[in-house]
This record gives sequence, structure tokens and C-alpha cells, in this order.
Amino acid sequence: MPNRTTSFAIEDGASFDANLERFFETLEVDDAALATALRRELLRLLAGDTDRPGVLDALLEAASESEAQ
Repeated sequence: MPNRTTSFAIEDGASFDANLERFFETLEVDDAALATALRRELLRLLAGDTDRPGVLDALLEAASESEAQ
């Protein structure tokens, strides 16, 4: 993962979905591939379309792509 340049803090007054979206946007600044994979896979997990090992596999693949850049 590239050097981290941004930070994320949970906003107490915001909904879970709003904080999650803000997290994805913050991560995207530092690592767009990982942010895209995480957004896609967490939403699939919440919908019941994948399982935890599937999410981890997708994140490992995205992390490998990020490190290769």
C-alpha cells in the first residue's frame, strides 16, 4: 500500500452508511484499487452475496495490485 496521506474519523452524528462511504472516499485518495475492492466486497458481504473468505481473497488481490504499482 502506498504511503498514507489522509486520515479517517468516524462522525458520531452520521449514519453507518455515511461513515462507510466517507471511509471509502478517504481510502481512495491513498489506494484507489483497494478502496474499490473493499467497497464492492463489503457491499456484497452485507447483501449475502459472498462470505468472509471471499472478501479476504478479493482484498489480498487488490493489495497485491496496489503494491505492484
